[in-house]
Amino acid sequence: MRFVAKLAAAVLLLSGTAASAVTVFSESFSFDFVGASLVSNDSSDRFGDTDYFFINNVGGWTFNTNNTFAAVSFAREDVALLINENGGGGSATRLISGLTIGQQYSLSFLLSGDNRPGQAYVLTGGIAGLSFTVNGTVGAAGTNPGSLLTYGFTATSSSHLLSFGQTSVSDGSPIIDNISIDTVGAAIPEPASWAMLLAGFGLVGFAARRRRAVAA
Repeated sequence: MRFVAKLAAAVLLLSGTAASAVTVFSESFSFDFVGASLVSNDSSDRFGDTDYFFINNVGGWTFNTNNTFAAVSFAREDVALLINENGGGGSATRLISGLTIGQQYSLSFLLSGDNRPGQAYVLTGGIAGLSFTVNGTVGAAGTNPGSLLTYGFTATSSSHLLSFGQTSVSDGSPIIDNISIDTVGAAIPEPASWAMLLAGFGLVGFAARRRRAVAA
């Protein structure tokens, strides 16, 4: 009887029960960075008054040369990352570790535009087989609070490369901020676990039938 109870508990564990979301990675680009000021007292459609700084690789991120800049609000109370269009397109990548194979995740981030009102931009990105393309247009200074975008993916490894890129179509550029990767439900069992799960159900059923037969 104790064996059956333990087996049933194991079956429930393998089948995956509902779980609350857990944040495994977040990035607000609030870390200190050393960068040369490019444009002071400029604007962006989210912050309004904005300063722009050239930055090197920082905070685990890798930026391709001369294409990626930080957008810093005028009072520097908030920081975001501008994927610049210079040289045909910019990119930013970061390795995300600590993922669980088979686990479903939600990637979300805030998207806005730079200081070129009316100009279009194309943001690309991806992680773990997920790829997305977002077409946007830069708004007037201070008119865009930012759009929250969310995408789902399933981890196939314990670490995946998160990437953002810019396809140059005009003078506009995307700005990203408040990146978050959160769990969604429970991990999907691997094939070996499914086999154990089915075997467990079979043993539980066999034990139940045997118990009824003994009672009879």
